[in-house]
Amino acid sequence: MEALDGKQGQSYLRIQFADADNPLNIIGNFQEENNVKVSEEFRCCVPLLDLLGVSRLELHRCLIDVLRKKLLEEIEKGDPEKLERLLELTFPSIHVQSIRPVCIEIMKRLPALPPNYLTMLEDNNQQLMETLPMEVRRQVWQNNLKLFALEINPLIDKYIRNTEEVMFSLNFDKQHHFFSKTPRKRRQNEVLQKIVQLIGRSVKLYNTTLQILRTLYFRNAIEHYCTLRLEILMKLHDDDVREILSIDPCYKFVWCLDACLRDGLVDSKRCNELITLMEEATKDSGMQILGDFAIILADPFVVHVLTKTVFSSIQLLYSQELLPRDVPLLHSLLRLLSLGLNAWQMIHHQDFAEIEIDSVVVLRFIPAIMLLMNSLNNNGVYPPNVDLNFVSICIYENPIARRIACQYILFVCSKRSLSDLSLLLPKLAPVFKIPNTSDNIFLHLLVYHLVISFLEEHGNDEFYQAVFEDFFLQSENIDCTKHMLRLLWFNYRRMNSSNVSIILDYVSSKQLDDKFISDVCRSMMKSLEADKLRAKFSERSYTHGVGSTLMDDEFE
Repeated sequence: MEALDGKQGQSYLRIQFADADNPLNIIGNFQEENNVKVSEEFRCCVPLLDLLGVSRLELHRCLIDVLRKKLLEEIEKGDPEKLERLLELTFPSIHVQSIRPVCIEIMKRLPALPPNYLTMLEDNNQQLMETLPMEVRRQVWQNNLKLFALEINPLIDKYIRNTEEVMFSLNFDKQHHFFSKTPRKRRQNEVLQKIVQLIGRSVKLYNTTLQILRTLYFRNAIEHYCTLRLEILMKLHDDDVREILSIDPCYKFVWCLDACLRDGLVDSKRCNELITLMEEATKDSGMQILGDFAIILADPFVVHVLTKTVFSSIQLLYSQELLPRDVPLLHSLLRLLSLGLNAWQMIHHQDFAEIEIDSVVVLRFIPAIMLLMNSLNNNGVYPPNVDLNFVSICIYENPIARRIACQYILFVCSKRSLSDLSLLLPKLAPVFKIPNTSDNIFLHLLVYHLVISFLEEHGNDEFYQAVFEDFFLQSENIDCTKHMLRLLWFNYRRMNSSNVSIILDYVSSKQLDDKFISDVCRSMMKSLEADKLRAKFSERSYTHGVGSTLMDDEFE
């Protein structure tokens, strides 16, 4: 504070008065040095104001308010050169509350602050930074990107936490799930809007934000960072921030992709456009830009829409009795899907090249899925030429095959075919035995479809065996455990209490350090204990008769 207050600041005056023999001399010297002149007219008014009971403090505050108002009016008319001179005079007193609005208004109206002011602002406390207008703060951040990172990181963390809360929500809505919201509605997110406000029109801050997101995705492999990368760009598109849109080589690609997300599918025209835009950008900006396209395509909403479109294409092939290798659109969709599914590996290894799609997926796996579709139309009679072991191996080894299989299982759920579900769902279990393997897209939708389609079957042993015993309880993945508890939470009162206890005991035995898991388990265990006590009380009431009274020790 002393550095900004200058020699004539509060601390200086306090020291001078403490050591002074004649305070009036100090006041006179201060007025002379700082060109403070009191007119005779003002001197004449002071005794009158004293008689009216106006204190000197109140008088001086009113004078400062009037002077500040006039000065702010002059600042509005001032040219940049005049404003810079005025800032030089007022800046040392920026910590003085009555002068700060003047400094702030001057800085706000200058097109660019000189570097020495930016350095002094960034060296001072956070409290002062928070009082500055956003235009000035952005200039400080551009001068010191570490300060910007400190400002934006908590917002990014909050965005991820909020998104995961929705992903693992215990509130069930039959009409909506995580992927139901339209892109434009998602961009109304308050945290996203704050992030975009911090960036403003600054290309430097935008590029820094992208670098932070890439680093966080590399460290944590959380796909919601990819969502944020896409949504920041589209929010800037909504706000027509052309300074940034014009320099991002992924902009047109993301704009086209956003239209696909809005429609819920990638048609042939847009698919070809996406491929063309990606190839042109790679040619112009180098292969490294492929990493940005991969991150964008790894957004869960994008992966969901691409997988749905791929599966719709497979259904069309099945109905028209065509082979996958004869459909160019399917190959293009698989290429985009492959890039998104392998995004983290690309960033991790810094190997910016597309991974070639395994021909086995197109030539053998997809035809096998088409044959399995035939069983749904033949009352669960499976073709003898389907090798389920081969299907299992493909699902385990190939991420594209896994996504297609997941979508097929969701399709089976929508058809309410418990027999097909019992056959296929366990084939996915080996994948989720790998601790670091997660697929929240599939798991979230699986829970949604199991609740919607098999509500009456939740108490059946067949359902428990297929869904819990053969799938969820085989998992070593913490996200899979969370989704299992979500499913249990929605329907545990419909299930056999002994089966529920087995599941909860199993989860407790794993001793997972996760607040969500511990809270849900504790709530369900308390509820089960309460149900047992109520059942015990009802049974004894019936045995003793309605009018009888149970003793306390008898109840215990």
